Amino acid sequence: AEMGKRGHEAALAEYSWPHHARHFVANLEQWAGATR
Repeated sequence: AEMGKRGHEAALAEYSWPHHARHFVANLEQWAGATR
């Protein structure tokens, strides 16, 4: 159970949307030719 808890915490910290959203959206904008 403890290992599962640590795995879940690591996944939330490293692989969740909030962690990657800014970079992902910036890539989409670049690929689409959008500028701010």
